[in-house]
Amino acid sequence: MKLRLGTIEDAAEMERVAIAAIGESGYTPEQIDAWLSGFSEERMRELCATSFVMIVEANGDVAGFATLIERGETAGELDLWYVDPDFKRRGVGKILVRAIEDRARQQEMSAIWVDASQPATHRLEQLGYRVHDDYKKTVNDVVFRNTWMVKRFI
Repeated sequence: MKLRLGTIEDAAEMERVAIAAIGESGYTPEQIDAWLSGFSEERMRELCATSFVMIVEANGDVAGFATLIERGETAGELDLWYVDPDFKRRGVGKILVRAIEDRARQQEMSAIWVDASQPATHRLEQLGYRVHDDYKKTVNDVVFRNTWMVKRFI
């Protein structure tokens, strides 16, 4: 596996990975449709142009990606974190989170926040993130249970 910075040229593959991961998230069909409404190649291009993006490649394919958005002077947000279902349980997600954390430390951020979906919450807890607040999120009139999580760097 190879870890590298994402570029605008990765947008289509990032969209593919996100769609595949969301499709196997365990949510209802209505929730999946609502969640997918926010994904497009155009949006992925914008993210690559405005965010810090890390990609894990395996055999030349994008196996997963994660993004870091600066939120103020001392905090960041792990905004997107998706692993292709064909690469689950191979350490891709952990590699991506560690790369995002390394970047946050380099930028002297004191914490990373995550607006985590229910499928991501348990895995993020295993990686040292703590629950800050559970809440209901509405996307296109469809309700999700989400969790704000945080990891502080001392």
